[in-house]
Amino acid sequence: MGKLKEIFSIICILTLALLIEFVRVEYKIPATVLDIILFPVMIIMSFIILRALLSKKPIKFEGDRISFKKLFINFILVTLIALPLSCWGILSGLSAPLEFFSGVKGSVHGYTLVTIGVFLLTVWLAFFWEIYIRLTCKDA
Repeated sequence: MGKLKEIFSIICILTLALLIEFVRVEYKIPATVLDIILFPVMIIMSFIILRALLSKKPIKFEGDRISFKKLFINFILVTLIALPLSCWGILSGLSAPLEFFSGVKGSVHGYTLVTIGVFLLTVWLAFFWEIYIRLTCKDA
């Protein structure tokens, strides 16, 4: 019964992929496979991070917390990498939302670049907020 369920899942996924590809080609929808995958995932993840940051209840993590020194080093790395990339993604995507941006590893449209930029910006904001809470609260 387990093998039959796996085969059925694979057939459903392949059918869905073929249906999405058919609709994309037939109706000339400007979307690539990366657009279809990354656009909703980045929106959902950005929403989850922002909801956690804006909630009145602080987030409680299980287990040991990362030391402030490691957190600050990670914040510097995220600032050096994610902040410029997020600004570039948002600006490039907003200037040409339906333009095709191609590269070696794949290609996306401008609207997906905007969502990737917003996601990287929310990740940076989460790091910044954690450092702010650690510096201002005595019990954090």
